[in-house]
Amino acid sequence: MKLVSRAAWGARSRSTSTNITPSKGGVTIHYVGASPINDSHSACAGRVRGIQNHHINGNGWADIAYSLLVCAHGYVFVGRGINRRTAANGTNSGNQNWYAVCALLGGSQQPTDEMVQGIRDAVAYLRKSGGAGSRINGHRDHLSTSCPGGPLYALVKSGAFGSGGSSAPSPGPGASKPVPGVKAPAFPLKSGHWFGPESSDSRNHSGYWSADRPHIRRVRDRLRERGWSVAKGDRYDQALANTIRAFQREKKIGVDGLTGPQTWRSLWEAPVT
Repeated sequence: MKLVSRAAWGARSRSTSTNITPSKGGVTIHYVGASPINDSHSACAGRVRGIQNHHINGNGWADIAYSLLVCAHGYVFVGRGINRRTAANGTNSGNQNWYAVCALLGGSQQPTDEMVQGIRDAVAYLRKSGGAGSRINGHRDHLSTSCPGGPLYALVKSGAFGSGGSSAPSPGPGASKPVPGVKAPAFPLKSGHWFGPESSDSRNHSGYWSADRPHIRRVRDRLRERGWSVAKGDRYDQALANTIRAFQREKKIGVDGLTGPQTWRSLWEAPVT
């Protein structure tokens, strides 16, 4: 884990409560929610200082609200740190029972692979060193808000951070348990083509054409059979792409959010972990 101490990012002094029982909750994921953030890493510490200044000077809080913050380059910045009550989750029980991890992510941005790994590292750290419970949720699960944004929340719901280093959640109620190693059906597209979000590439199949939709429904169905949280539908949208990215990371295959022959085969043949 690429951990950045408070001293390293230039934090102001703090005086926050240690009244926290994270074993009752877990880790809540947030985002900044501003305009898209495309800074080089040299600007990330300054952005964290700016958030702390706003929380102290603007909100009158004792410190930055979050336990940890993660930048697009995969660095984990220590905010309030472990064993300290947050001010980020919006409710008394949320702040006392849940740590808060904020992604330095704006608007509807897609998190980078480095950021996703950084969040996983942050969750694992809060569990190992801070006693965090096993649950992962988004800020919107505590109160009405758009935080942590659609793309990041889709990853939260997919289980990408659910075990602090493994992407797969346990199969939900009613989910059939797939047999590891079952032979995959033939990939339904011709060589060099794939399923993915709508694009101008003629090799990409998003469900725009009706002939592709049964196959996209089959991808969604197979993910649900394996225990992933995926909505029903026949279009290959960004939420599905995010779940496929999480699946690809877990299976250690190329991470691009697209379903080509290798990912298709892995949906059936890779062991359930």
